[in-house]
Parts: sequence; C-alpha cells; structure tokens
Amino acid sequence: MLDELDPLSKLQAAVREFQAREERVDTRGLRQVIDALEGEFAVEARESQKAGDHLIGGHITAASWISQTTAGRPSSAGSTP
Repeated sequence: MLDELDPLSKLQAAVREFQAREERVDTRGLRQVIDALEGEFAVEARESQKAGDHLIGGHITAASWISQTTAGRPSSAGSTP
C-alpha cells in the first residue's frame, strides 16, 4: 500500500514510524534531516508564492498566508517524547 502513496504521504508515514521508535538517535544526523526538510518547505512556499496561492485566501503577503496555513500545527519544540 505504501507504494501507492504520494511522496508527502510516504514522508508522513516515515515520520510516524520514526516517532514511535524507542531508541535514541544521533542528534547531528537528525538536525541534518530537519534542515533538509526546512529547505524543502522554503522551496514549496516560494513556488506557492510565485503561483499566487496566497492571494486566493485574501492574504496580501505569502508570509501571512504561510502563518495562517501552518497555525496550530505542532512544532518539534512543542512535542514531547
């Protein structure tokens, strides 16, 4: 079934599996993965801005659109193991 999922769904499944682990991981390697995902987010946000996606909801800036669309999502800092 995982082969039928889109790339984001596969990533979400992998994250859930990772979060369910019992062992500790190398924090440096984890930070590298997080940084890579932050880069992916920035690219997608820029592409959405260029496409005018932020204007659909009546937002003047892409920053306000991103702020609203990501509001209420748990951050890594707010998560507890």
